[in-house]
Amino acid sequence: MSVMPLNLIKGTRSVSYERLENTEDIDEVEHQIENLKSKCKDGRPLSSKDRRNLQELEGKLQVLRRRGRHLDIAERNCCSKVGIALRPVKVSLHYEIGSCSQM
Repeated sequence: MSVMPLNLIKGTRSVSYERLENTEDIDEVEHQIENLKSKCKDGRPLSSKDRRNLQELEGKLQVLRRRGRHLDIAERNCCSKVGIALRPVKVSLHYEIGSCSQM
């Protein structure tokens, strides 16, 4: 068992779980952006600190949306579906190869 790589032991994260986390992060960032933008609705300009925070949040939102697109692609990818189906075979083959090399 100590021969097996850690990623085979612990497994991988589900794409749907990562999409859920990503969606929650997007909602949170959008809410923070709306809070900052609501400060200037009465015509007052944003402070330099708030403008900087707004730019950082918009950059973070862009990254999260890009990650969401990548997760969509990964979810539709047939190779990942086949990899999930063949995971038990992969683990057993790795275990067999590791036990043979110890002989």
